[in-house]
Amino acid sequence: MASLIEQGVSTARATESTVITASADTVWDELKKLTFEFFDEVKGVEVIGGVSEVGGQRSITYVDGTVQVVNVVALDELNRSISYELVSSEPAITVASRIDRLSVARVTVSEKPACFVVANTDFSTDANVNVIEDSRLKKRDMFKALQAKLG
Repeated sequence: MASLIEQGVSTARATESTVITASADTVWDELKKLTFEFFDEVKGVEVIGGVSEVGGQRSITYVDGTVQVVNVVALDELNRSISYELVSSEPAITVASRIDRLSVARVTVSEKPACFVVANTDFSTDANVNVIEDSRLKKRDMFKALQAKLG
């Protein structure tokens, strides 16, 4: 199935980035599992299928009771990136679709091990400013939690 971008559908994007003071390999090993064990907003994750395989799913339960199922649509070990698409959400979200991507790159000039992490979400065209801003703030919270655990 072609992604929204491949289908030529216009999207709205929320992107945030940060530097984490840990090695790229350490951060990538944590993020590529998509279990979000470091993030207090996540109560638990059920892995459906392989942890490191395209087509694997995660059923993510948040502390507020929201349950979302995501499907891994791309996994690139060489470039340390993973993309996943929202399959279902209870309660339902206010947009038709979203695809998220996390990527990790080495910081090559640094006194300590460090890496550059980017999180972006492509939303369908029905996403409004509130949805996009909420996504950006949640990414920032995720980065703080990741730094607290690994940095």
